[in-house]
Amino acid sequence: MAKPHMDGFTRKQALGYRLRVNHLAGERLPAGSLVAAASSGLQDGSPRSALLSLAARVDGVGPDDWRASGLAQVFGPRGAIYVVPKTDVGVFTRGLLPRDPDRLAKLEADARKVHAVLGGGPMRQSDVVTAVPELGESARQLRRAATLGTLIPVWDTVDTIVHPVAPPTVDPEAARLELARRFFRFYGPATVKDLQWWLDGLLGDAAATVTALGDELAKVIAAGQEHLVTAETLPYLTGTTDPDEVLLLPPDDVYINRLAGRLLVPDPVRFKMLWPQAPPPGALVIGGEVRGTWRRRGGAVVVTQWDEVSPSHRNRAETIAADWPLRPEERAAVSWVDVE
Repeated sequence: MAKPHMDGFTRKQALGYRLRVNHLAGERLPAGSLVAAASSGLQDGSPRSALLSLAARVDGVGPDDWRASGLAQVFGPRGAIYVVPKTDVGVFTRGLLPRDPDRLAKLEADARKVHAVLGGGPMRQSDVVTAVPELGESARQLRRAATLGTLIPVWDTVDTIVHPVAPPTVDPEAARLELARRFFRFYGPATVKDLQWWLDGLLGDAAATVTALGDELAKVIAAGQEHLVTAETLPYLTGTTDPDEVLLLPPDDVYINRLAGRLLVPDPVRFKMLWPQAPPPGALVIGGEVRGTWRRRGGAVVVTQWDEVSPSHRNRAETIAADWPLRPEERAAVSWVDVE
């Protein structure tokens, strides 16, 4: 059982925790620290989100570092494509497997059908779905079958290619526990239901995993609700945020993941601006607070500021965008607009 530790923590403490454990506070990691930066799993998507998440954490990131030798892409939590350490492919795939034998057997049957179509070679995701009609018209069931760890994607912003690989050697139960450790470290403070949502599985599975972790987790209380973090990261809850720290984070970065919810954006109107029904925007973060959103429009990065942003903070955000490790033809100037 998780150890009770703190009677309460402030919202600022929680935001400071999330910044520090995710290498987003103070100096960035030294050049080459790509594996450390990706230990949380970095969700990928337009405009090459995982690459921009790496650049927010590590010095000297280049345009092709999303596919550096120590990294790999996987169909990870909720079927999204993640960039993860290559040594952790088994954790971010098999850690998602259900414990129910019937559900597991269905995934194994689907994976066998996909491998039969692949014939040992790569194939476009859309072609796989067409060739295996039992998977349905979307790629959702294909991506579920990939949790066995034998189907790996390569997404290059144009297409998703599915590659067959040898099964990971990690035991599924060990993978479940390690993936939950990563979750409560990097996404915490969080709840068991948060873990269930992220894993896209059953609440019973999430609860069983938390029970198995025992006192590796610590309970913290906020607004009368129990949250969990990894016990080893409790010291990160005691710090503060730097009011002048400016971040321009891509859509679905760990820090601005929907799971942060009202803790990150208490205002319900602004909450919907950061997490709309449409594909989410990136976020302008100053001192740990979301101060606006950004999207690419035509030849510009358009930042919608929620409040007036000081000239020095604007300059810092524009410098970050100018330094993004995108190819020259993808780089864009920053323009600023107010909330309509």
